Order: sequence, then C-alpha cells, then structure tokens
Amino acid sequence: MADGRWQTSWDGQDLVLEWPHWELTARLSRLHERPDGLHGELALHHKRAGQIFWGAVNLSSAWVRGRIASKLRQDIPPGDGVPNWTRVVDSLAWEATAAFRAAGATVLVGTPDDIPEETSYLLPPLLMRGELNLVFGPPGVGKSYLAAALALQVEGVSVLPLPLPRPPGRTLYLDWEWSGAELGVRLQALCRGAGTPAHPIRYRRMAGALADCAETLRREIQQGRVTFLIVDSIQMACGESDGADPAGGFLRLAGAIRTFGTTTLLLDHPAKGAEPGRETPYGTRYKLALCRNIWSMRKSHDDQRQLHIGLWHDKNSNTPPHPPLGLRLEFDRESWPAGRLRSLRVHHEDVRDVEEFASMLGTWDRISRELIRGPMTVRELAEALDLSDGVVRARLNEKRRAGKVTHLPDGRWGLLDQREETP
Repeated sequence: MADGRWQTSWDGQDLVLEWPHWELTARLSRLHERPDGLHGELALHHKRAGQIFWGAVNLSSAWVRGRIASKLRQDIPPGDGVPNWTRVVDSLAWEATAAFRAAGATVLVGTPDDIPEETSYLLPPLLMRGELNLVFGPPGVGKSYLAAALALQVEGVSVLPLPLPRPPGRTLYLDWEWSGAELGVRLQALCRGAGTPAHPIRYRRMAGALADCAETLRREIQQGRVTFLIVDSIQMACGESDGADPAGGFLRLAGAIRTFGTTTLLLDHPAKGAEPGRETPYGTRYKLALCRNIWSMRKSHDDQRQLHIGLWHDKNSNTPPHPPLGLRLEFDRESWPAGRLRSLRVHHEDVRDVEEFASMLGTWDRISRELIRGPMTVRELAEALDLSDGVVRARLNEKRRAGKVTHLPDGRWGLLDQREETP
C-alpha cells in the first residue's frame, strides 16, 4: 500500500524509519544482537501528537511487538489518518532487523570507483579526511594555538598559510584542558591577525571519558553537520584506566570516534624520556596503529613576541612522508609579558632557518641548510655536519639526479632552488 511505505536512514548509530503519509518517525538506538533477537531503545514520534512511545524493546519478540501495538491502539485508536498499529510495528521490526544486519555485511571493494581522488585530505598535509590525525608535543609547544587555527581554517577563515577546504566544514572543539573563554580569546586574536571578522566555532567543555558520552556527541555532530572534530587532549579523553589495560581507554575512544564520521584531530603529549627527534606519543602503541597521519611538534622562542613551530611527519604515519612544516606565530598583546592577547598572525617558515630545530633535521635537510648559505665542497659539508664524505656525496648525487643541486666547475655543490623543502 502506498500509505504504508517507509524511508530508512542512519543517524550515526541510530536507525531512523519514517512513514511520511502517517507523519510518523521511529528512532532505534543502542541496537545490538542477543541470542533471543535484536534489542534496542525505540522512540516513536508523531508530527502532531508528539512522542507516543519510548522504551527498551526486543524486536524479534512477537509478544513484545503485540504489547506495543496494543498500547498504541489504546492511546491512539485506528481510524481516519491513523495507521494499523500491528502492521506498522511488525514492519518496523522487520525493516530494522534487515537494515541492522546489512550494515555489517560483506561488500566488494577495489573497483575503479573506489580509487580516491585528490579529496583524501580535508586540509593538506595535516588533516586526512575522515581519519584520526594526531599531533603530539610537550606542554607549551603551541598545540592548542594550532588546533584553534585549524578550526577556523576548516570553516573557511584563512588564518594559516595552507589551502582552504572546498567546501568549508564545521568544527566541534572538545576541550578537557582549557576553557571556552580562553579558546574564544585565541580565535578572536587569530581573526584579527588575519584581518577578518570574528568567527565563532562549536565548543564543548568535557570531563570524563569521551566514549561514555558518545551517543550525545554523535547526535550533536549529526544535528550540527560537524565535519571536523578536535580532541584536546587525548589522555584525558580516554578517561581513567582503573588499573586495567591502559590501551583499553584509547581503543574505546577510537571506536567511538569512528562512528562519528568526522575528520578528527587528536592532541597528545610525548612519552617520557625519549631522545630529541625520537619521541613517540604517550602510552599505548595502538595510537601508532590507528592514527593514519601523525605529526611531532617542537617549538623555539626568539622572544615573547614570536613562537617558531616545527612539525615533523612521523614515520609511523600510513601516508607518504611529508617534508617538515614550519610556522611562525607573531603575538600582539596589550602589555608584555602577560597582557591580553589582541592579535595573532601565523606565517609559513622554513624549519631549516631555526637553529633550535637542527637536531630534528634529516641528512638532506641538514645539507641543504648549509648550502642555503652558499656553495660548498663535499669535504666542507662533511666537516660542518660531522658526517662522512661518502654519506654527503651519496646524498648530493641523489639530489643532483632529482634536479635539486648542481656540481659546479670548481668542485663545489650549490642548490638549484634554495628555498625548496624536500622529503
């Protein structure tokens, strides 16, 4: 019958069925299989009558379905404009069970249509679309400043020397460490520094484990059409381990976020005791396995008015290695050193120009940093960098074949593009 047709959709992990003719909507939450059938929470809403049923149900039980239909007949007797409640409840249970079981069905992948285009990044190179992206560094390195700038950039406000996403997205900032007032000051300062009007973003102050309020967050994300989620910071978002496996909290967090359907930025701290340049995220190695795009962050201060930030692509990322990314933050305050922040500007910077980042540079970056000052011989480079002549010569010959350096007639080597950062 035409008036009995329904429409089915997923809202996060909630299954929604709609009967337009009857102005009726059913929402099924917490769906899960048990030996005796499919269980969940059912909410029935009528456009004019409001919510007409809510409760825990076993959809596979004919007795339970009969009790629901009986209650609905008592409250809203069938008639003109009122459906046959037994038929509606049975149809709902059948369709919900089929949709739930199909959601985990095996499908074929690898067809030409599956090959991703140049949309794998929401904001290259820092944010892979739809994935867990992780930035880690010690306290005070500027992670929250970077997160605030990325929140604005994703929403189409150009505050970073990075491309704007097309189309712009919507951000939700989940904060365990700061406050909305502090984030608001930074957002306004970034907008003033970029010469754009103030732009608010969605913010939620958090306490406890993210996974414990996943359903509430999922609903907010769906209703707000959020595409970019920031978790500041990850250890607090995992919650207390209570002496159990410390990996458990992160696995619960990652599992919950996967149901959100967002691009996610996780902010984290490094493990204790690691040598500079060999840091890893704090805690479980599952972070390295489940986060596809990982960046290590360092800082350097010229003075209180400038902060140099260096980002190095972690070798554990499941993406091709990207050259280091350098940013310079310029602060303008009402008074120094601790006056209110008025504006904040972010500039691109070559990490090779920052002396404190030298220990983080790879062999080629160290060589090119020397050659920026002028042509040098193999021996001069080897002595300056404490490397063997053979290592320096091999890297120079490799880069000559790639068109990055040239061997001059006097025996010295020079850069062909002095400002190019090479992986």
